[in-house]
Amino acid sequence: MMNVFIFHGTEGYPGENWFPWMKKELEARGCRVVVPQFPSPPVVPAKMDEWRAVLKGFEKFIDENTIFIGHSLGGLFLLRVLEKLSHPIRGACFVGTPVGVLPVINYTRDTSFSGYDFDWEALKKKARHFIVYHFRTTTRMCRWGTARSSRKSWECGCHSSRRQGILTPRRDIRLSKH
Repeated sequence: MMNVFIFHGTEGYPGENWFPWMKKELEARGCRVVVPQFPSPPVVPAKMDEWRAVLKGFEKFIDENTIFIGHSLGGLFLLRVLEKLSHPIRGACFVGTPVGVLPVINYTRDTSFSGYDFDWEALKKKARHFIVYHFRTTTRMCRWGTARSSRKSWECGCHSSRRQGILTPRRDIRLSKH
């Protein structure tokens, strides 16, 4: 069975955004889907060690067939998780992840996730497939330049939407059976 993890962003929770829809769609395709609730209180910086402690409870489900999907700060957490893995996973998907081009809202607040450079060459070996998804319009969360920067760093596909806002499953995300 393929295991899929969806990591929420700053002040997020499992029942927000497109997470419930994605979970339902992937479960219908036979995947085990985990959407952990990470501590992310308003105004207070998220703490990397607290997020890692939550994920530790799911370690038995992380193997070579695992897919991680990270939204916003959850994408930065995904990168930090990949850095520590002893084996590659099947895929990593980044949705609106604030890497590469500043200014980004909450960047300073969340420096335990983003405050230093990533070893892109090492990270490329930690997943067989990478996907980056961003909006083309400038938003307070992340910018299209971030997506272009990420695509260059990961040498991967980059999907974008000209519309600003959250993902709309029927218009923005197409799931294949592969």
